[in-house]
Amino acid sequence: ILIISAWNYPAWTLFQPAVSAICAGNFVVFKPSEVASKCSAVITKMIQEGLNTSYYKVYEGGPEVC
Repeated sequence: ILIISAWNYPAWTLFQPAVSAICAGNFVVFKPSEVASKCSAVITKMIQEGLNTSYYKVYEGGPEVC
């Protein structure tokens, strides 16, 4: 499951759909908004420290990442 967050609510639009995806047993790729770079850094740190990185990946950056 690819989840791309919006710039105006970066945490909400990333984690709200992730709850359902994780509960359903899916692999999840998170793409925080590059416009909210400070939030993106915090979100990346939270995911890398809190979730198994074998199943959950985070990609930071702009359109060149996708």
